[in-house]
Amino acid sequence: MWIKELPENLKQQKSEIANLNFVYKYKNLYIMDNHLAAGWAWLQELDIDKSYNFFHIDRHADLLNNAPIEKYLFIKDNPYLTLDEYTNLEFKINENDMHIYKVFQWDNYIKQINYLFPNWFTECYFSTHNYVDDNFLNGSNKLNITYRPNAFELYNNIDYWLERSQNTKWIFNIDLDYFFNEDGMQLFTDDYIRSTIQNLNQKMDKVAVLTIALSPECCGCWDNAIRIINIVAKELGLKFQL
Repeated sequence: MWIKELPENLKQQKSEIANLNFVYKYKNLYIMDNHLAAGWAWLQELDIDKSYNFFHIDRHADLLNNAPIEKYLFIKDNPYLTLDEYTNLEFKINENDMHIYKVFQWDNYIKQINYLFPNWFTECYFSTHNYVDDNFLNGSNKLNITYRPNAFELYNNIDYWLERSQNTKWIFNIDLDYFFNEDGMQLFTDDYIRSTIQNLNQKMDKVAVLTIALSPECCGCWDNAIRIINIVAKELGLKFQL
């Protein structure tokens, strides 16, 4: 079902840092144009008292942590925000700043949700284009990055990694820009993408929530992102097509 309906003229809309155009949900799977909504999806699906592991497939680390804690700390005691309440949270860097920023953006949602619920990030796997080490902040919400899968092993080992966790389920977080370079050139074949999703689909019983972002600007354009999400949705058995 559509949590946030598709806008008219989708391909003319901007997604970028903090503009969310749509969110689609089927069971514990969420598809969105902007990765910022992933944090909201986790809040809907996860038990605040349970522990989970975290698997991130993305060209970027998404580990910025720029919003003042006091602007979102209340979520710890009230995690079931509506999508509008979540996306409307704002802050200023200082009182004299004329610019208003969104609390949750496409590159900061992980660290801020981790600050609230560190038990959701027991072990973290990061498959990104660059080496990721959580040295952005010290303190209690430093991520425990235990493995960094490379592209040569990713497409046919996800089932093995998810199975190893035994009784701990996973937050599985995908950005389609992983399959593209900064110029919008597709780096991986359609068959590689199909194999990756097929491999994941074998162990969906180990996944507590699956979030998938299109990030159209980072894929080069809407057409690139839409073509790949349609492939991904088909491999997941979804009746979803843009």
